[in-house]
Amino acid sequence: MVEKHGTWPANARVDVDYSKGKPKIKFTYPKNGDSAKKQSIRQNRAGTHTILLAIILLCFIYFPLVIPIINYESFPSECNVTERLYETNMTLINHITGNETHLEYKRIYGYNITCGNETYKISFNNEIRLGNIKFTGFNNSDTHTKEVLIYFLIWIIIPIILFFITNSLLTRLLIKQKWYQKWLPKHQAEGWIGRKNKKYIKFLPEDVENNMVEIPLFNNVELDYKTEGDFLKKLEKIKIREHQYNKYKKGKIGKKKIELYKWYARFYFKEKPKDGFIEVIFQ
Repeated sequence: MVEKHGTWPANARVDVDYSKGKPKIKFTYPKNGDSAKKQSIRQNRAGTHTILLAIILLCFIYFPLVIPIINYESFPSECNVTERLYETNMTLINHITGNETHLEYKRIYGYNITCGNETYKISFNNEIRLGNIKFTGFNNSDTHTKEVLIYFLIWIIIPIILFFITNSLLTRLLIKQKWYQKWLPKHQAEGWIGRKNKKYIKFLPEDVENNMVEIPLFNNVELDYKTEGDFLKKLEKIKIREHQYNKYKKGKIGKKKIELYKWYARFYFKEKPKDGFIEVIFQ
């Protein structure tokens, strides 16, 4: 058994050479114009720490909505409260008797509270709730909209911006740590999501073509294999590479695109095995 860790915790090309007995392992990174560090940063921005960071920031947004906010302030000692009334005078005429009935209809719909030089308008059935925080008494639609937008900016937009900034800084810090470089691949392979996505395939001699068997598509997270018989004796090398293809636009061949999340693995043999098998667990 030979164990070797890559320099950066990111999807990498892998070459395992059995031609000289003891396997020689080599890691390289896709040549898409970015350095290995940049590729690692880009891939790890969606890593496990991102989920934890998202939970923390969601709590930052959520708790102020569900926990009442208590503000201790000094209140004015004298205030003047005035009812704001809606009044209607109506006259009903009974055409049979000719009698007239005069009715006065009065409906209270709010109050003006004046404290010093400030007047606060309290209205009924004119409020908006966000969790346990209630905005009420806005008769001026512009004022109402302004308050809601300010609240939205503070508790929604700013945390989202902080998330991306913090996530980027955290990623740049983690990918330099030796423990993270060693822990992340193991976590991706052995964590709950990793165990759920494992696949198995068994190759027999009749599956070998041109002295090679291939796993055409996997995520380059784990490749665990076991060989028996001729598959063990004649295994020469293993190669893991990312898929590449040319973009087509209006019938013309465009630039070559490298797919960093779709990989293939090939097992090469000195000659076609006559017996035995190779079992592979991959994801």
